Amino acid sequence: MTYSRYIATIKTTGKDIWNEEKPSSYSPYLIQRGLFSDDASAMGILNAANQRVMDKELHYKFLLHSLPKNVKYVAQSKKKKDALTVKYLSVVRQYFGYSEEKARDAMSILNPSQLELIASTLNQGGVKK
Repeated sequence: MTYSRYIATIKTTGKDIWNEEKPSSYSPYLIQRGLFSDDASAMGILNAANQRVMDKELHYKFLLHSLPKNVKYVAQSKKKKDALTVKYLSVVRQYFGYSEEKARDAMSILNPSQLELIASTLNQGGVKK
């Protein structure tokens, strides 16, 4: 049983599946993270409550009955890199001797033709991996 089924019942159906599934697979941390990835205040309240009451079943039933159903919760999103960043970040770092953060700032100023010129300057030939 994955924690996604617990999250689905908490968010949408409201059906108690605690006795149907293995309670050992329930992780309060993962459930809270899945539900409240953007709301730090709710996470703090639940973490404090979780430290006082370590029972997983109480945690699940509290979330099941206290949260409104069919409300869209924001899922965690990963930051995606654009194609230019992936291709030229190491080139800009090497050319200017910058850290990764400074290289990202420099890439926002440089246009693609300048990035290509820098890459061709650093190209030493040989077999590409």
